[in-house]
Amino acid sequence: IFGGGPDVFPVVSLAKQLGWHITVIDHREPFADPKRFPEADRVVLWQEEPFPDTVRIDHRTVCVVMTHHYLTDKKILLHLMRSPAAYIGILGPAKRAKQLLDEVRDELPLTCEITNRIYSPVGLDIGAETAEEIALSVIAEIMAVLHNREGGSLRERRGPIHQR
Repeated sequence: IFGGGPDVFPVVSLAKQLGWHITVIDHREPFADPKRFPEADRVVLWQEEPFPDTVRIDHRTVCVVMTHHYLTDKKILLHLMRSPAAYIGILGPAKRAKQLLDEVRDELPLTCEITNRIYSPVGLDIGAETAEEIALSVIAEIMAVLHNREGGSLRERRGPIHQR
């Protein structure tokens, strides 16, 4: 999770309940404090390029960008787009993400392989308003992506609910 603001707490909590390994990365020293995120497995301060070698991103990694800092989000996005991360979620309005992607395009061509991994606005459309509801929406979307599902209502599903 890129960002250490208060809206990150419920995302960390829900992800931890699912048994996921959580790393919180923030560019602000007071926010990148392990005491703020006792449920996180790691908390990393990242202020300068290059990206920390200690943070490994592979094809199983899911990332959510929620720093609320445009220039930092742009740097993070560039790094994530070059990585094999399975999921790159960008918090915020679609217009902001489009602007970010337009600017990033100048430095890195946006291939289908890259754009297929980017989810913005992040989360499923469940009417989320509060930080907790948004966290549920985000985590549910990530689960759907990881399990190659649409994230729709089970009422609409044809066939078995569970893979056997």
